[in-house]
Order: sequence, then C-alpha cells, then structure tokens
Amino acid sequence: LVMHGYLTLPVLPAAQQKNLPLIVYPHGGPYMRDDWGYNDDAQLLANRGYAVLQINYRGSGGFGKEFQDLAYGQWSQGIMNDIIDGTRHVIAQGQADKDKVCIYGGSFGGYASLMAPSRDTELFKCAFGYVGLYDAQIQLSKSDTSRSESGRRYLIRAFGRTRAEQDAMSPITYASKIKLPVYLAAGARDERSPPEHTEAMAKALTAAGNSPEGMIIQSGEAHGFYKEENNERLYTAMLAFFDRHIGPKKSGGATLAD
Repeated sequence: LVMHGYLTLPVLPAAQQKNLPLIVYPHGGPYMRDDWGYNDDAQLLANRGYAVLQINYRGSGGFGKEFQDLAYGQWSQGIMNDIIDGTRHVIAQGQADKDKVCIYGGSFGGYASLMAPSRDTELFKCAFGYVGLYDAQIQLSKSDTSRSESGRRYLIRAFGRTRAEQDAMSPITYASKIKLPVYLAAGARDERSPPEHTEAMAKALTAAGNSPEGMIIQSGEAHGFYKEENNERLYTAMLAFFDRHIGPKKSGGATLAD
C-alpha cells in the first residue's frame, strides 16, 4: 500500500540535514489529512531542530473512498503499521537518527501516539499525547459523538461491536507495553475526547509502573487549547519534554543555523 506524507526539516546546512532527531506527528481524524502548506506545530518543532514526519496513513481524506474506508477496524493495526513503516523509511533514508525518535499528536493523533509505541516497543523514545482518546468505553459512553445515533454507528464501525474488539482497539489495554517516557495533556471541557481518557491512561500507566512525566488537564479548554497562556504552558512543557529525551542540544547533534 503506497503512503504519502510530508517531512519538514529544520533550516540547517545541507551536510547537517541527516540523522536528525525526529518527531512523528500523526494527524487527527483519522479521516482528515495532512496537506502541503503551513503547519504551526511542524514549524515550531522544525525551528527547534527536529525533523517532523506527517504521514497520510490509510483512512486519510483526499485519496478516495476506498482508501479512506481501509481505516475501519484498523485503527490499532493497519494505521499503526503505516505510521511505523513510514518512520522506518525515513530512518532508512538517513534523514532521522533511529535512536532519537518521538511521537506526538492530538485527538486521533494522541491515540496514535500511545498506540504506536505499544505496537513497536523499540522504535520510539518518548510519546506526547494531546487531547487523545485512549479507551473505547469512555468514547462510547462520554463523548459528544456517542450522543447521536449516527455518531454511535460510526464508533461501532470504528471500534467494533464486541467488548473484546473494542478493548483490542484501545491504547489503555496495552499500558504495560508502553515503557517509554510519556507526557499527557487534555482540555477539562473537551466533549469530543473527554479528559477522562487522559486521566484513565495516566492511571493505567502508573499501575503498570510507568507514571507519566507530566499531565496537563487545562481548565477552560476543550478539544484543543486556544488561549495564549494555555498554549504557552503546553508547548513549553512539550519542548522541554522532547529536549530531555532526544533534543539536538542535549545530544550534541546539529544546531540551528542563524
């Protein structure tokens, strides 16, 4: 299956644009897509010396209905395979350092940021989940999507009809496999991916012996942060988290050109 995506590189001399620390940045949805254009998260991370990989995995919009429908029932398997394969491709091309790869995303991207490391326990060195959904049972009972008949049909199609299928599709089920450093953030008023997801994921990780390095449940915010002071808090914590684990300055790697 052919995947398309975008790799954003920091502004560095050509000789230094290889073996870079990499942030894998899966989009939300999952039926949205990454486009060719300005992305503030990709810009922020590239400005700090990271390569940023955005993959239009199966289910992404803009590639036809057949490609989009491939995502149903494949959130935890096929989509994660696409993200992992794309990441390994970038490493094989020499553009990313295999020992300096983290994953970050929001909404479904937050889901992927916890699910992908449970599928490939060696590839990623840290994970940042933002307004993510981690437990099918919470999404089926507490999200605004679950309040309408059409929304529930969609969730059943995505997660499966049985409890076993739904649990198999939930990152929280695999907490014991997630050994890497984790940071979590959510909006206290989020109805699309309720903050109970983040609290439950943190509790499961702690029970598995891997407490998150940090957790933000931001008052006044919903499915994404919009107030300047809250975004400053979020991105300050995020950048410090990545810098601790794979940062260019910490590792003695390439530094940004003036």
